[in-house]
Amino acid sequence: MLEVIIPAYNAHKTIDTTLSSLAMQTARRRMLVTIVDDCSDEGYEDIAARYDGLLNIRILKTKRNGGAGLARNVGIDNALGDYVTFIDADDAFSTPLAISSVMNECYRKWPDIFMARVVQECDNALLLKMDFNSTWIHAKFYRTKFLKDNDLRFPPTRYNEDSAFCTLTQRLAPKDKILQLDYEIYTWINNKASTVRSGKDYYSEHIDDFVRGRLWSYRELCKRDKEEEAMLDAASSLVVLYYMGVDFENGAPAAYDDFCKLTALYAKTIGFTSLLENATFVSKLAENYQKHKFTPRYQDKTTYYFPRIGIIEWYEEIMG
Repeated sequence: MLEVIIPAYNAHKTIDTTLSSLAMQTARRRMLVTIVDDCSDEGYEDIAARYDGLLNIRILKTKRNGGAGLARNVGIDNALGDYVTFIDADDAFSTPLAISSVMNECYRKWPDIFMARVVQECDNALLLKMDFNSTWIHAKFYRTKFLKDNDLRFPPTRYNEDSAFCTLTQRLAPKDKILQLDYEIYTWINNKASTVRSGKDYYSEHIDDFVRGRLWSYRELCKRDKEEEAMLDAASSLVVLYYMGVDFENGAPAAYDDFCKLTALYAKTIGFTSLLENATFVSKLAENYQKHKFTPRYQDKTTYYFPRIGIIEWYEEIMG
């Protein structure tokens, strides 16, 4: 059985879209839908009741409002299905065959992680096909035994929690236990009132949680005696953070100093200076640096941001 976990905070105006997309699934009889109420102002019992006979729905509640990550953790702690997947309370599965297509493969090969495709609804209502990535939790299915055996949960950050979780799970799962399906099953709906989109600038307002998430995943890997994976994760994260620094310095200078302080803390904590003595780390850092696709958040059509200094020089500068 698949368990679909839906974190929900005051999602009464949007969750019907999500539930309707589940009710149209050909495999809905093999699903348990778990709504995790993150201390909403009102309950979801009346909404769930409208799907009696169509969906098997249960409602769990968090003890305090802690964001989507905490709500998903409550779902994992109480999971009953062989597999779990997560869908936001304002998104939808794209096709009636979404769940059956994935679960047929899961029950045939029993992977720890199964990933399918996501399409993102843009401002102009067009749909953008997204690449497979380790950032978003969307369209990823996890074997419950894998999560519980490895004590895998979301970090205690309110924002950007899925990036850290995806990093940790994909670093810990054996490579032959991670499968992909090139099939679009999940639609990320453009909800302007959502947590991700409601702020003036989500990117800069919540970048601190992104950096904390990178540090959390590094520490979790070390705690599990996965030093090599932690090193490889650091080589990847350092490049991402470097280019974010380029973006902030040129496009959002008001946020640059705080970002540098957080990133310097990350670099010092992982022992950046000592890692430079490791040939494998330096090689991986250089590889990631060369292949990274820099897409500035704040760039307009008339400008392009060029890094002021190289990656190692920049970290030496912000670390003091």
